[in-house]
Amino acid sequence: MHLKVGNDNGNSEQDIIIEGELFKQPNVYSLVLKAPWSDDTKPESLIPNIMKNLVVSIESPATSMSSATYYIGEFALKSGEPLTTFNVGIEKKHTSDLPIINTLGVIAGYAVKRTYEEDKQIPEVINLTVDMSTALPIDDWDRDTSQTFIDRFTKGEHRVSVYLGSTSVLVRIKFEAIYVMPEGTPVIFALQKNFKDEGNVWRSDSIFEDFNKKYDVAIDGSYFKNIKAAHVDIGDGTTDLPITEGLKFLTTYKKGINKGVGHAIQTAISPFEKDTGLINIERQEYSEILKDKKHKYHQDATKYFMIGKIQQSKEIAGELLKQLNKVRNDVDVILVYGGGSIAMRDALYNILEQTAEGARTKLFYVPQEHAVTLNAEGLYLFVTSKIFANYKKQLKEKVKN
Repeated sequence: MHLKVGNDNGNSEQDIIIEGELFKQPNVYSLVLKAPWSDDTKPESLIPNIMKNLVVSIESPATSMSSATYYIGEFALKSGEPLTTFNVGIEKKHTSDLPIINTLGVIAGYAVKRTYEEDKQIPEVINLTVDMSTALPIDDWDRDTSQTFIDRFTKGEHRVSVYLGSTSVLVRIKFEAIYVMPEGTPVIFALQKNFKDEGNVWRSDSIFEDFNKKYDVAIDGSYFKNIKAAHVDIGDGTTDLPITEGLKFLTTYKKGINKGVGHAIQTAISPFEKDTGLINIERQEYSEILKDKKHKYHQDATKYFMIGKIQQSKEIAGELLKQLNKVRNDVDVILVYGGGSIAMRDALYNILEQTAEGARTKLFYVPQEHAVTLNAEGLYLFVTSKIFANYKKQLKEKVKN
């Protein structure tokens, strides 16, 4: 089996598109001693929900432990086991085990699910090759860090055993070609084209409705072909503020800051725990409570989150102003997206609207239903593009020579 993958490893959430199918997981794992299921569990019964119940053993030259068993993503978060997460603003993705472990686990789980759906039987072994496009935070991204990240995936075979009760499927994974972008820049691909559309057509869905109404225009994806954009990609631990012109990332204006929802949540956790009596709340758990309006502690979480959110919004807006001044306000639009843009919208929107007016430009605040997955969409569009095909061809010629 050969798979094409667009992989956005966020500090809080992993958004990954495999062969056109989007999967969203809390970007966490738990290191455990063994798989949890008993011998009488029917392997076939676990296939339909396998992506939400990922339990894997991984042997990989890229991880610090040569062999270990993990709960991945949503299953880890709900297991009650100790969680491994990104250290917000401290840990570097290109040297962390977390994106390696979770990426291998999700890809292997998908391979088992797809093979079973096609063959109607559980295989013993799957041999898998992968092309992947992924990204690193703006401040961490350069030629050396990108190559380090690529090498961790491409040097050697990764062996992943996916557990289905007492049965396991061995998935041997080899990465043929990987391209690493700076986070934020793949979004221009996703705004021009919808990864679900076939053929060379401009994107024209509901993502543009708010913007068209606000400025009395009728744009589609073609609008982003040549424009200069100031990005505000708000994540959990970082906010990236690149400037792009068309599909080109302008390295002169490379800028990322350790600001985002995760920092606001960190300031809220301590008073939240004191008020509720809960202990050892992780960022991802707090984030899930914020999303779930029916959760018994949703109101408490929202209250304590607001203080940190207002402060983070002011600091993000201040750093954007510095970027705009550096480029002398020569941008056509300010693009705001990322998971953090949803949680921070009520504190941030008015500030950025004033910023856009002061810079004599437009504000494109991406709607909630599209804001989180744009990076993954852009990465998938890139890995399925002619540009990537040529890149892969050049890699093969380089190896021959």
